[in-house]
Amino acid sequence: MSKSKYSPLVLMGLIVAILTVIVGCSSTNNGNGEQPPVSPNDSQTESNLNPVGTFPIVKEKVTLKVLIPQGPEVIDYSTNEFTKWLEELTNVHLDFQTYPVSQPEQLNIIFASGDFPDLFIRTGLSDVNEQKYGVEQKLILPLQNYIEEQTVHLKKLLQDTPELKGVITATDGNIYGLPSLNECYHCMYGNKLWINQSWLDKLELSTPTTTDEFLEVMRAFKEMDPNGNGKPDEIPMAGAAIGWHTAADSFLMNAFELDNSLDGLKMVVRDGKVQSNAVTDGTREGLKFLNQLFEEGLLYNASFTQSSDQLKQLANSHEEVLGAFAAGANVNVIDGTANPERYRHYTTLAPLKGPDGTQYTTYFNSFPYGGGSFVISSRTEHPEVAIRLADVFFNPERVYGEGTQWRKAEEGEVGITGLPAKIKILKPYSSEPQNETWLDIGEPLITNESLLTNATDPDIDPYSPEGLGKLLMLETENKYEPYTPTDVSLLPPLKFLSDELDQVSTLRVELDNYIRESRAKFIMGNMNLESDWDAYLAAMDRIGLPKIVELMQTAYDRQYGN
Repeated sequence: MSKSKYSPLVLMGLIVAILTVIVGCSSTNNGNGEQPPVSPNDSQTESNLNPVGTFPIVKEKVTLKVLIPQGPEVIDYSTNEFTKWLEELTNVHLDFQTYPVSQPEQLNIIFASGDFPDLFIRTGLSDVNEQKYGVEQKLILPLQNYIEEQTVHLKKLLQDTPELKGVITATDGNIYGLPSLNECYHCMYGNKLWINQSWLDKLELSTPTTTDEFLEVMRAFKEMDPNGNGKPDEIPMAGAAIGWHTAADSFLMNAFELDNSLDGLKMVVRDGKVQSNAVTDGTREGLKFLNQLFEEGLLYNASFTQSSDQLKQLANSHEEVLGAFAAGANVNVIDGTANPERYRHYTTLAPLKGPDGTQYTTYFNSFPYGGGSFVISSRTEHPEVAIRLADVFFNPERVYGEGTQWRKAEEGEVGITGLPAKIKILKPYSSEPQNETWLDIGEPLITNESLLTNATDPDIDPYSPEGLGKLLMLETENKYEPYTPTDVSLLPPLKFLSDELDQVSTLRVELDNYIRESRAKFIMGNMNLESDWDAYLAAMDRIGLPKIVELMQTAYDRQYGN
């Protein structure tokens, strides 16, 4: 896993998984040539600019009109302390226009009105809107020339993290929104299974490492009364159809074929070729194993219909009945406050080895990357100013809030992994209204380094409420990262031309529904993996799997340069 050496500019709260991004500007089109070249040196503000990387950005004050969503956590952007600091640093006044964060459709209304701000901050730019307003209507400014010529830290970030560039590159080869980076380490390995260690200990069972051993453990959980109440009420394993990585089949499928629990089409890339793992022999063998668990009563029969709330009710019932469950985090299923002892009973299970030696963990390698949260209008008179303002947010040296929001770590302080700490958060993140920071909007860069070098108590109990981050980090580091696939990866985010998108959207819905429905039927025995498999494959072809793979391959090659 790549480790960025950047730290967040604005360290204003408990550093958790938060989305971020920053602005952009004009550039030449390296795609179909329809967009005329625009050079940063053509801007009328050039003579007012100070040298790149110095402050203030401009000699004479410049005003940028900004559109930003208004949530309850920030009282007033205009009078916010971070805004004052930023304006003093840059000599750029920000004229804020806000809209309720609950009304994202306002972005389309703004574009339709023709009354554009200079800068859109955290309004979100979907791939559809990027294609419409950027590639086709030219209402959004391309950025790559400005990144190259007008920034220091953004330029270096894209050089050091090349995978970011592919994610944010549009179908015409331009960049219309700057990236976000949110390295939530445990989220990148969210496909976890939690097993009842207290039951293993009571029954004197070793932790299973293979599918055969797992089968025997599940049988023991069902038959040997591990909860000791004398009732046959144990549920060896359960999951949920709706929930964060609660799919009961995905973790176990990785012993047979790499599984993408967040994509019903199970799309992956192997040697540069896009393929669906929903139709492979490995997946078929995995379904046979899951069907065996189901037929023996080892896999809870509601796992493919219930919600995560229902799974949580099951896990927190009066009697401790659950042997294992799928979830990205134990706290999403076990209530550590109501059941603190039971909460400690569960630990993660490392990926199992299948009959042929397959042993994958699902690595969501594109999870940290996003784009389009900060976008510049093509009608702005100050693109250089906007892009340099963005660069401030990516500066690892200049930080806001030292002494109030955070402080430098003292000698001997360590981070969550025991490594020397660099900072100590003084004001943890809070959803209460405040006017000191922009909260997550002010943090464009959340890296593993910044997460792991925040000073913490080295002796914190991982199973305490305060120790959750440590628990998830340790479980991920020790049991999941070592099994990161090297021969295959999940399909990264793709961007489509308008006609491609129409086809992909229709095909995806139909295929996704059919795959999910068929997968559940195969596991529960309503479809037979011997007699119905060929018909399943034929149906996939008929619905359009080859066509969507073709469209995705075209987009992948265009976007990632293969």
